[in-house]
Amino acid sequence: MMRHWSLIFFLACAVVILVWLIVEQVLHIPLMYGAQKLIDEPGVFSALAVVGFLSFDLLLPVPSSLVMVLSGAMFGVVGGALLSLVGSLAGNVLGFEIARRYGMGPSKRLVGAEQVERMSRVFSRYGIVAVILSRPVPVVMEALSVVCGLAGMNRRKFLVASLIGTVPICLAYAYAGSSSSEMGNVVPVFLAVVGIPALGWLLWKRKVGRSEGSDVVEDATT
Repeated sequence: MMRHWSLIFFLACAVVILVWLIVEQVLHIPLMYGAQKLIDEPGVFSALAVVGFLSFDLLLPVPSSLVMVLSGAMFGVVGGALLSLVGSLAGNVLGFEIARRYGMGPSKRLVGAEQVERMSRVFSRYGIVAVILSRPVPVVMEALSVVCGLAGMNRRKFLVASLIGTVPICLAYAYAGSSSSEMGNVVPVFLAVVGIPALGWLLWKRKVGRSEGSDVVEDATT
């Protein structure tokens, strides 16, 4: 599954670079100037872009951490974190509702059959705790949102768990983006983009990751 998403990501990057070269070098349209202007003078379009990219993170190979950092750089710690939170929760709910409504087939196509099986075992044992701890971990977060929908988890509980797990991440990324913008230094961004997923992964493996390969059948959907 990880290879699959990595291939999609690199292909998407290649397409973006190709389109950029065509537009900038052939059509002579200054895309970089326009993008820089959106960051330097953020407005409604920039805010909608942040929310939109994060909302469709499950369907598109979007580097959500970078989007959250940019949100902080454009709108400050509070504003950037709020926009990231809205977009992230929308993305979580989208995966949850697709799985809840359309079942196993579309769910496996979204995150892969192997991830569905592994996260189902984790969710069966840890329930809401697993949802909270999965929020900083790429791939795991998307897969577990889908599994929660498949398991018929209470919508309110899922939203509360997602909120608890997502708020600190959005604040941390927004703070890194805002600090980098003020300092003119990319070190806070680098530390956040590398450190937050790494710490999230270590915590995940320490607390619940041992259940990914075990057979547990406890009910955690109520």
